[in-house]
This record gives sequence, structure tokens and C-alpha cells, in this order.
Amino acid sequence: MYTSHQEVIYMRRTTLAAAICAVAALPLAGCQAGSGGPTVTTANPTVPAPATTGTVQPPVATTSPRSTPVPPRPSAVKRVCGDTSRWNTAPQGEDVLPVREALLGPTPGSHDTCDRVRFDVKTAAKVGWDVRYVPELTADGSGKHLDVAGGAVLQVTIQAPLLSQVTTHEPGDVLADRAEWPAMVQIVFAGSHESVSSFGLGVRKGQRPFRVWTKVADGVRSIIVDIAYSG
Repeated sequence: MYTSHQEVIYMRRTTLAAAICAVAALPLAGCQAGSGGPTVTTANPTVPAPATTGTVQPPVATTSPRSTPVPPRPSAVKRVCGDTSRWNTAPQGEDVLPVREALLGPTPGSHDTCDRVRFDVKTAAKVGWDVRYVPELTADGSGKHLDVAGGAVLQVTIQAPLLSQVTTHEPGDVLADRAEWPAMVQIVFAGSHESVSSFGLGVRKGQRPFRVWTKVADGVRSIIVDIAYSG
């Protein structure tokens, strides 16, 4: 068969294009012959998705362990009486002539290491007082025996008249009953006679060390008796 020169050229180009497609290792698409020669179209390679095995578990949320709340530190107990080791049971007093200003009656209180009784007199001047353990409490003037709860009687004498509105108390009247307190269990009125007022403090289980001190504030003189819890 006669082959023209043009056909020979076309056949060579076709053979060359086929060889190029066969040699190329890349994934090629659309290698086709045309009248104008081979046209090579390169397709974008598709990246396969990574293979998975089993069931994909959802991510587990992590939480920080809850911290245990720290309870607030309890506030320190207010030290009112403090160290009672140097207190004693000996009589104590201050010898001053009686004053005319009124005594406002006893005010009891319980603190860290002692029970306290405060006697207020409506003056800033010095006021006489005497505090001592006695075998028994007796009424002022008559000397009559008065009952006081506890194991011992601490007698308190103040050189001042009792305030007029409370002089209706009779000797032997209980002014305070503190059976649950550690040191002092009762306050008994012994009378107010000739500007001198007396009281009996019932002390639990025998004589306990005590101290007496005074202070002045706002024109009032306070005579304070502290009875130790131990001793």
C-alpha cells in the first residue's frame, strides 16, 4: 500500500505520543491523538482517606479534680484572764473610807480561764474593797447565817452603798445562779449597811485562786474579781 508523506509523519507523531504515555509513571488521563498531535491532560491525584479500624471513640473530656475547700481557721479565743498560775487564795483589799456614790450591783461573766464578777461604783475616785474566803456568809448588821451554793464562800465587801432601786433585796437573796459555770456557781446578797455592801460568791469544789483589780472608764470605778478555773 502506498503511504503518503503526510501519513508517515502522522504515524510517527502518534507512535511518539503513545510511547510518552506508556513511559510516564504519573497517573495521566486523557492521552488521546488528534489531528494536531497528542494532547496530555493531567488529573489531580486523589489522596485516599486513612483507613480506620474499629469504632472511633469520642474524645473524653478531662476535668481537673475538684479541690477540697479548706475550712476557715477558727479565730483565736480572746485571752481575758490569761495565766492564772500566780494567783492565790490569800485575802486582798484596799482600805479606803466609804464613798457616797452608789454601787451598781454585781455583773457576772465567764471567760477563757476564769469566772468574773464586776462591781461598778458611780465615781472615778478610789473605792475601798475587801475580798476573802470565809467559813460562812453572814448578813450585815444581824450576823445571821446565809446559805451559799458551792464548796467555798468568797466574801466581797465594797465600801459604797447599793443603788437605791435595788436595796429592796434582802440578805440571803440570790442575785445570780450559775450552776453550769466552771468556778463560780452563785452570788448571794449579804446586805448594805452604813455605806458598806457585802456579797458572797459561791465557789465550786473548795477554794480556788483569785485576783482583784480595778479600772476607771467614763467616770465609773470597776472592782473586778476573777476566780480561776483550776488551782
